[in-house]
Amino acid sequence: MSDSYKVCVRHILPDDTFYSYRAVMDIRAEKMTPDAYRFILLGRRDVMINESPPENIADMIRLEIGDSLYPVYLSVSAEKEIRGIENMCAIKERRAEKKAELLERYPTGEVEQYLKASEENLADERRFLNVLRRDAFVSFYFLSEKDGVMEFALRDFPEYGYVTTCYAVKEEESDTNSFILSVPDNPDIYSVMPAFYNKRVRKMEGKLSCMRTKEGDFEHFELSVNVLMNDEASSYMRRRVVIERDPEAERVVNRWLY
Repeated sequence: MSDSYKVCVRHILPDDTFYSYRAVMDIRAEKMTPDAYRFILLGRRDVMINESPPENIADMIRLEIGDSLYPVYLSVSAEKEIRGIENMCAIKERRAEKKAELLERYPTGEVEQYLKASEENLADERRFLNVLRRDAFVSFYFLSEKDGVMEFALRDFPEYGYVTTCYAVKEEESDTNSFILSVPDNPDIYSVMPAFYNKRVRKMEGKLSCMRTKEGDFEHFELSVNVLMNDEASSYMRRRVVIERDPEAERVVNRWLY
């Protein structure tokens, strides 16, 4: 299988200002054994930060470092669980080459310090896999479901430094009246709720919807979560994640893969 997905993440603050990230992720999948797959993250493109191409040096360096890691070969179970990274050595080599290139281009202490700090993310496979799971595409495309429940984490939400663990529970009947989602017809709808109590949060509500292909991949995935903090003058903070097949890309599927 080969395909491309458009990814959009928006974090909307109480004053309606927002931070956003957009990109297109190209992937390929191969069946290795009856219960194991290799998913290849070929790379991302058309990256937009706050609706504009990266312009400042910090964003450009982060983008180049991130792009140097691809392709990433993931070992994935039939239940969509990521078991490991198959090409860790090659990833480290590309990262080292990019580091040397950037230090030659930007010979400053700040850039050197950032590159040294980010290098810790590749110290071992486990640490890099944890970092990779923070990526919106990876964390949601490989979201597994058991008994109608999906579990996921929202990082830096509702505020920077927070990690909010959530459950998405499938609804018996789709009821979108209480929460507006711009989704295709007949999606699977899930109610989203926090997994743990947070005394700083007054109210949290959310919906997750997804349309799946015949092969079980996501055709369209949308998550919207609103959180009201306990601060006196607080209003809702919102996180929206949309992952959808790129309509301009040709999807290639080998039926034997599934």
